[in-house]
Amino acid sequence: MEVISQEQDLVDIHRNETVAGPKLRLFCLVLFFVAVACTYLQWYPHDYRSFKVEDSGLFLHIGQRLTHGDVLYRDIADNKPPLIYWLNEFGLLLGHGSPGGVFLLCLAAGIFTFAVVYWGLRHYVGWPLFVIAGCWSQLAFLTCAFHPNYTESFALPLVALAAVLFVRELLNGERITSYALAQGALAALLFSLRANNIGISIIYVVSLLLELKKAGRFRQLCLFAVAAVAVYGLLLVPLALQGTLPDYYLYVFRMAGPYTAGTTIAARVHAFWHGVSLFDTSPLLYFSFACAATAVLSRRHFARHIEALLWMAAWLALEMVMSSTSGYHWNHYYLLWILPLTVGLMLGGSILFQRGSSPMLPVILAATLILVVMNEAAMNLYRAWSYPRGEDPALTLARPFIRTGDRVTTWGYFYHDLWFDLDHRPGTRWFHEGAYTNRKIYQALLPMVLSDLEQNRPRVVIERRSMVPLFAPANPKQPLNDAFQPEYFEGWDDAAIAKRKANLAQHYYPAAEKSGVVVFLRRD
Repeated sequence: MEVISQEQDLVDIHRNETVAGPKLRLFCLVLFFVAVACTYLQWYPHDYRSFKVEDSGLFLHIGQRLTHGDVLYRDIADNKPPLIYWLNEFGLLLGHGSPGGVFLLCLAAGIFTFAVVYWGLRHYVGWPLFVIAGCWSQLAFLTCAFHPNYTESFALPLVALAAVLFVRELLNGERITSYALAQGALAALLFSLRANNIGISIIYVVSLLLELKKAGRFRQLCLFAVAAVAVYGLLLVPLALQGTLPDYYLYVFRMAGPYTAGTTIAARVHAFWHGVSLFDTSPLLYFSFACAATAVLSRRHFARHIEALLWMAAWLALEMVMSSTSGYHWNHYYLLWILPLTVGLMLGGSILFQRGSSPMLPVILAATLILVVMNEAAMNLYRAWSYPRGEDPALTLARPFIRTGDRVTTWGYFYHDLWFDLDHRPGTRWFHEGAYTNRKIYQALLPMVLSDLEQNRPRVVIERRSMVPLFAPANPKQPLNDAFQPEYFEGWDDAAIAKRKANLAQHYYPAAEKSGVVVFLRRD
């Protein structure tokens, strides 16, 4: 009965595509991918100004410094694994120093994500359902992404490929050697973007462990491990050759502990609920749940489809936990909720809607949703073009004092396009205030930062007066980072740190000040 039903399901998929017509299918698919590409145009106007905000500004600047010969984790540092910085370096080389090269990589990642899902599942999911789920997914992406240059954005095509391979194994009922090797390689790449991106890899390993007694499962697990170790080892080779493996371990892993150690259960619940609220304007979350649950309850004889849906639910639950672990609720943390919801919607919908319904109904819905995505792209592009973000006033204030080759240090919160637009060599390896938003990390990093200032002797320091000052007198009403209340930073400097700061301040004098931003120049 199961075989007959699943064969009938495939027949109905082909019937829908036949009735709709191959030309209409091709037109709608091309239009869908064009619509997805158009949603990225909002980050293009005015010299990619809105593309350089937030984390993208950090990644772009680090990539910029790498193109100038700086060594990652030694000359310039952050708390992410190396792959995101190498991608930004490659994009900048591709664009001859322009962020447009990185922008094209982000666009390629977005297009490739949907291309992988379509080509990987086209024999199981009709193209109208793919377009419907794809449109809702892209709208959810736009909700979560202030820009597309995140570790999660570059992870999406890799996660999509891992998910497609996993679903194909579940639906075919067989384990393929090349799939296990690919899953291991993908796990290593995802881990090298951000450790929390490996949710689908964990689910795949768990599925193998639960069936370890079955023939071939242990072999699959070994192949996965071999590929993961091999690819991860290759990624560590450049760091080993540069002698920065200890720094990589310290900054990326040791510093991760304090980041989450002080988080409360209430903060994690709040972070989870924030993720749910992000999707409340999109049908993706609720409709995926309803569709999958209805499919499970009403079509029990589709054993393999039901098994795949349950694994998608487990994957989504894991992503929800992993995105909420830190207690922080940055919107991009929730980008990886999108793919389990999308694949679950496609699988559940293929059971519910492919049989007994007019094949033109999903086609009409798909075409309508493409127009919705196009409209969203047009509105976002209009806003980006008509209301451009201006240059950071701090950059305008400081630029007359900066000479070619100067080291420039910033302290306090600034728009994250500041460093890339200045194109300076920083005076400290940890150059942005976002690194210091945890008290334990602040106390661990600050002696290193002060040592960098003593050794590198940056000529220019741009400081925003804050609760935690560097050279300028403290401003108790201004936090070090705008995402926190000023009181959060109270009492972070002990007497020893305050004395070192005061000694350094003797070598600098204020050259200009405006709106709480002070430009300091070195005396000698």
